[in-house]
Amino acid sequence: MSDARTPVFRRRAALGLLLTAALAALALAFTSVALTTWNARLATAQEVELPSVPLDSVGEDFLEPAAPADPAAPAAPGAPAAPARPSGPVTIEGPGGIYKVHGGKNDVVQMGEDIVIDRGEHVLGHVFAMGGSVTVRGIVDEDVLAMGGDVILEEGAQVRGDAVSIGGQVQKAPGASVLGSSVSVGNFPRGMAGIGVLNFVGHGVDVAQKVIGILFSMIIAWVVVSLTRERTRRVVARIEHQPLAMIGWGALGVFAIAPAAVAVALAAVLLVVTIIGIPVAVLLLLGYSLAVVMLLFWGSIVGATAVGGWLVRRLSPRLGVPELMRNTLVGVVAISAFGLVGSLFSAVGTVVPPAALLGWLLTALGWAICAGSVFAGVGAILRTRAGQPSPLPGDPIAPA
Repeated sequence: MSDARTPVFRRRAALGLLLTAALAALALAFTSVALTTWNARLATAQEVELPSVPLDSVGEDFLEPAAPADPAAPAAPGAPAAPARPSGPVTIEGPGGIYKVHGGKNDVVQMGEDIVIDRGEHVLGHVFAMGGSVTVRGIVDEDVLAMGGDVILEEGAQVRGDAVSIGGQVQKAPGASVLGSSVSVGNFPRGMAGIGVLNFVGHGVDVAQKVIGILFSMIIAWVVVSLTRERTRRVVARIEHQPLAMIGWGALGVFAIAPAAVAVALAAVLLVVTIIGIPVAVLLLLGYSLAVVMLLFWGSIVGATAVGGWLVRRLSPRLGVPELMRNTLVGVVAISAFGLVGSLFSAVGTVVPPAALLGWLLTALGWAICAGSVFAGVGAILRTRAGQPSPLPGDPIAPA
């Protein structure tokens, strides 16, 4: 960049920083005034006369000390203190036997372990075991469900709801009773209900969602770059020429979104005072919101294009000749691949725990690269004025 252009950029940058600081100070001043007014209104509201208490109901002797209250009778010596209320599940003895009382709806739930309701126990809620069996010798008021295990009802057992076994069988003794239905789904593999298997399935669903997200992102990026090919080319060229500077400018621009939003909101409030200013305020808010969304969205695509161009040049000719659309698609896949591979390692981590740590590190690295690419894209968009050709000589970005 030429020496004649450098002072111009410095002056513009200084003016931009001063304007941002002024808007932030104005926003803080208006916020302070609003909070002061609100506190004053709250203080005034506390002095409003209540319907049943007139304002003059205070007697003349309200400043005199009140008569001392009668001293409380001392506790009898040796009297036991009231027992503290237990915080967890307790077993109490009632007229019908022993009752197991749990928090909430008095349900009994276990993951990966068996449940035994002994003779004389009375569970007031449901009994649910995932990856284990349920043996009932007492009374259960609600349903009994075993997922990946059996439901065993021994002599004298009473289930006043349904008895359901998924991946096992409902084994009912002749002296046991079930007031509801007895359901066995034996074709379901018992091992499929284990915690490890369910965790692996959950990670598998996450991987599938990420794959679909990558394909969708590639389509959106292709459409955006096709519509803004020349402007995108100029913005990417600025990132390639000054990557660190663009990341810094982009971080500054992203962090300035919040104070600028406060300033825009305050300006909209001032415009709403007049009837003519209401539609202007609405358009101002909508325009600012749309501009922020477009800036971040286009910045992420442009940043991914720069990352893809760097990879294509390093791995050429295996990825082909560097080209704008190819660079965009490669960048989108490369940045998203960190999260995808991280999810795969997290799924393997259910069996091999060290793989879960590696998956977490890959996911964190992917987020860091994604944030850096977005900052670079936003900074380049701001510095090139959305990819416009430079009117000044000496700019390394050549006009189209």
